[in-house]
Amino acid sequence: MIPNSSGNGQVFWQEKGGRPFATVRSQIFDVKHEGEAHEYSVEFHPKNPVLTVRIDPSRENGKID
Repeated sequence: MIPNSSGNGQVFWQEKGGRPFATVRSQIFDVKHEGEAHEYSVEFHPKNPVLTVRIDPSRENGKID
């Protein structure tokens, strides 16, 4: 990921039987805004099977490659 933005990233997940993308089922992660590619690993611990994942790569406007 090459970010040209600012702010943290956030991963949301939807569990079987649950509402999609609730804050209680999310994990915030730090993003390096250096203009270079970086790989990220975000650990989360669902209580039920995961149906869907949403990744917000930063909190501010910008371009993400």
